[in-house]
Amino acid sequence: MGGQRIPRTARLLLFGRNHCEIDLKGSFYELVRRLGLLFMPDLVPLPTIDELRTQLYRDLYVQEVEAICPHTVKQLPLRIINSSIDTTYRHLRSIVDGSPGASLSAILHQIWSQTTALTPNCSTASDQRSVLTIMTVPFDCWNTSKH
Repeated sequence: MGGQRIPRTARLLLFGRNHCEIDLKGSFYELVRRLGLLFMPDLVPLPTIDELRTQLYRDLYVQEVEAICPHTVKQLPLRIINSSIDTTYRHLRSIVDGSPGASLSAILHQIWSQTTALTPNCSTASDQRSVLTIMTVPFDCWNTSKH
């Protein structure tokens, strides 16, 4: 079990008063979003993590899923980035039959498209779709003038 899954009070008892926590809210999503801004400037930019979560919370279908499976809103962008849009939709439908509204669905597809467009630039394994690959490769591989 990771430390983030332990209740805050227990973490304070376990780690002491000098314990400091850093919230990397939406860090993988923000990495994909910002790389898109940098290397795909002609595309419509993805919303910030706060804007995306607001849209997710407003979607009636996502509200139904979140009621049954808490933390779906937090996990959904990472699920898309590290698997696929189809796998994500299958997972959601296994909880509640249906799908997100049209505008939210367009954003979720854009997340997947941007992830798949960015990842091959830094991955030698074409079947590896994890944004973790992007983070472990030197940033200069993104210099598009070299490719």
